[in-house]
Amino acid sequence: MEKYLFYFLLLFIPFNAFSQNHFIGLDGGLVFSNLSSKSFRNTDGKIGKKFGISYEYQAPNHILYGIDANYEQRGFKINSANGVQISYNFNYLSIPLKVGVYDKLSRFFINGNVGVIPSRLLKAFAEVPITNIPNSMESDINEITGFVRHFDIGALGEFQVGYYIFDVLLLRFQVNYQHSFTSVFGKQFFAEEKGYHRNLGAVLKATWKLNL
Repeated sequence: MEKYLFYFLLLFIPFNAFSQNHFIGLDGGLVFSNLSSKSFRNTDGKIGKKFGISYEYQAPNHILYGIDANYEQRGFKINSANGVQISYNFNYLSIPLKVGVYDKLSRFFINGNVGVIPSRLLKAFAEVPITNIPNSMESDINEITGFVRHFDIGALGEFQVGYYIFDVLLLRFQVNYQHSFTSVFGKQFFAEEKGYHRNLGAVLKATWKLNL
């Protein structure tokens, strides 16, 4: 009987430790995005929003595994041949997959991750300033979802610091950088050119430890 109890405890202790390191969270922040392209060197960036949910597992060996689901706004501005600046906007559903290392110092938390970020385009549109009306600040908005690439994948790097407000509540500030592998341009949108999203993000995260 004592032998079976010993084996049971060997199984239970790792599982209990495993169950104490699951976290779910809510994220929200800003995305500073632009275009990386040899053909368009004088683009201007845009500021968009980013928010979503997250899950991560903090392994006992200080390795962290995570997956997020985010709504993310990206974009850039290009000066046309006639001097008009056109603003291009892209809204994505992104699913970052990441792995990294973490450490805890009392109630402080520090973490660095790398990963990949596949994204599905939800909507894309171009804002073209109205120039035939003097002093007009308005723009024509034209949807271009059907003309650009619908799937994007890129590399991700992020660094975050946090503080445990309670034993189960961890607040963090995250800075991340993303660069796409796939060109945003499509067969009917600058078809002969290559252009890649590059984004710098600043995010606040609130994560809760699960007691499974």
